[in-house]
Amino acid sequence: MGDPIHQTVTVAGRSLHCLRLGSGPSVVLLHESPRSSAVLLPLANALANRFTVFAVDTPGYGASDPLPESRPTIDDFADAIAASLQALGLTGFAVYGTHTGATIAASLVRRHPGLVSGAVLDGYPVFTRAEQDLNAYHYFPNFEPRWDGSHVAALWSRVRDQYSFFPWWQPGRDSRIPRDPPALANHHAAVRDILSAADYAAGYNAAFRTDGRAALAGITRPAHLICREDDTLFPHLGRLGAVASPLTIERMGVDRAAWAARIGTVFAQLANAAPPLQQAGQPGKPEGALTVLAPGLLARAYDTGVRAAPPLVLLPDLPGQARDWADLARREARRRPVLALELPGAGRSLAMLDGSPAAMTTFLAQALDAAGLGTIDLAGAGLGGLLAQRLAQARPGGRVLLLDPPPARSFVPALPSEPDWHGGFLMAHWYEAREAMLFRPANSRRSADARSLGPGIDLAAIQRRFVAGVCAAPELIALGTALAGEAAIWPEHTDRSTDVVLHEGDPDNACLASRLGAARAQFRKAPLDGLIDAAAILLGHGNHTDGSDE
Repeated sequence: MGDPIHQTVTVAGRSLHCLRLGSGPSVVLLHESPRSSAVLLPLANALANRFTVFAVDTPGYGASDPLPESRPTIDDFADAIAASLQALGLTGFAVYGTHTGATIAASLVRRHPGLVSGAVLDGYPVFTRAEQDLNAYHYFPNFEPRWDGSHVAALWSRVRDQYSFFPWWQPGRDSRIPRDPPALANHHAAVRDILSAADYAAGYNAAFRTDGRAALAGITRPAHLICREDDTLFPHLGRLGAVASPLTIERMGVDRAAWAARIGTVFAQLANAAPPLQQAGQPGKPEGALTVLAPGLLARAYDTGVRAAPPLVLLPDLPGQARDWADLARREARRRPVLALELPGAGRSLAMLDGSPAAMTTFLAQALDAAGLGTIDLAGAGLGGLLAQRLAQARPGGRVLLLDPPPARSFVPALPSEPDWHGGFLMAHWYEAREAMLFRPANSRRSADARSLGPGIDLAAIQRRFVAGVCAAPELIALGTALAGEAAIWPEHTDRSTDVVLHEGDPDNACLASRLGAARAQFRKAPLDGLIDAAAILLGHGNHTDGSDE
């Protein structure tokens, strides 16, 4: 069967991402909210010996872009997914959905019968009006970032409660879930999915506003409603009453293998399309389109069609994600193609087996060569600058930009790579993200290593770093630790034309400037909130007129 590979497609300026594996007739899997395609991998693996499985990130979840509507309906989700799957070349496929995904699947088979051969609706929700109103009020706490990290503790409590009570916000005897909670890794995965979602409540809200019984009316393709007795929505099957063809209801025991086998049997009766062979979503798509640069490597592509300069490849800090570069990428795309990389193990890019700097450099160089980009300019933020320097040596030609390069001395990042039951790992990531703004290096906590601050604290920037750290694979955290250890051996010269943007007031700027001060290097100091502006000037080879150069 092999490992899953990324599949992307961009329709109406929005990208849809899924994981593809297996071979045979095509089937599509839709997850519950607020999760992602990753939660479907156990079922996908069970089906992949008979089918080509597309485990989809529904819009706004995982790596898929959100819908434009401020309050999308289930039909909005279904229509967007239908358009994307058609663009991938899929037709006549069977669809599986669980919980929120089941409501989307029902809409998909009802509204697009020419596209879908039938559906398996697993744990299909049928809420009463009172339940809809109560859940709409209680189910979606505000997780806006707070300096004291209280939103982090609230998130961990909410995830733990959702595996113990249903609904999670009403703990007590009557709402206790009568089964063991899943492993710690499942809790961690749920946290990652909530933090990664554009709006974690959008899918929930749409499902809670859906009349489950009415949504099944008008379905003309076979729809098999199935549920295990250990599912929190198992009682909802009884709310449907008697159903008529093409609907069928089946109650199942707790055996996961038997459940997956039954879904495979139903799919065998429904699926009749050959898998598509094309790869969609390559560079040249609309601004910020998600693209597959290599089997395990995602990127955001910005291309306005202008070719006034070589392509620019952006490497985020570690931890960091492609979206950290969005502002600079949009500005630079006015004169050249831009690729913002989602490094393996970050965001939704698949993790590497080897987290060493040498292995990452080789992997990235091969991916860029395979993409046929030729001569490129490189920009790296923080520890990503060290990767950019390594990559510049592996692929000669072009310029290099170092944005807020790491300290001139080695250090050990204080990032835990494994979760714990008490949520301490989340608080560790939050405080590391906070202190990365306060000190250099982040775990110094010495007045002599204090960074200068702007008039206020940028909580959004801290939250982005926190999310990137929590979502990073252990291999990526190991890579960051290894690169941090290399900071003390910054090259004192470079073979490529290098631009450097330093955070104004950093305690080791003079040392960095000395180490990086090659004859062809130019420096610009900028306040923390002006780094992107300074980077744009240097990338555009603008003249420095403010006297801020070293």
